Amino acid sequence: MIYKLFKQKAGSERIATPLSINKIVELSKESKKTLELGGGIGTLSYAVLNSSDGELEIYEDNVFCIQQLLENLKEYSGKFTLHRYTEKPHYIDYDLVIVDGGDLDFTNELFELINVRVVYIEGIRRLQRKIIREQLSKRFAISVEHVNTDGVFKGGTVYRCYD
Repeated sequence: MIYKLFKQKAGSERIATPLSINKIVELSKESKKTLELGGGIGTLSYAVLNSSDGELEIYEDNVFCIQQLLENLKEYSGKFTLHRYTEKPHYIDYDLVIVDGGDLDFTNELFELINVRVVYIEGIRRLQRKIIREQLSKRFAISVEHVNTDGVFKGGTVYRCYD
């Protein structure tokens, strides 16, 4: 299990819940292009790389997290690209965008720029959720799914975008 693997690693204090990890595995199976904001130590990145043959772009600025991410994803070296938040993404169209960090200005600029089929926002992230929902609703019809267990919010939010 990915959660158990990452829970023992340095910097694991704020990794995604098993519920979020399982949802990312499900969502990434069909994704050919995935973009992740806030790679952290690589838990969700690993879930994507382990369940998809598609491309993964990861944004992370924290030096500690970058070191851990590179170490934790070394078996997938060459299968992902690491970006700083000052860089533009490689593409305009993405199948899946995972939001698990990043600053609000970058989030706003990114979602003005890209087209996406599915967005997963890990955890609560109220301000990022609001920005993303506002940007997406300008161009898409969106459906919202809250990932929870027995009605208790323990995961994240999925936005599915439709023309």
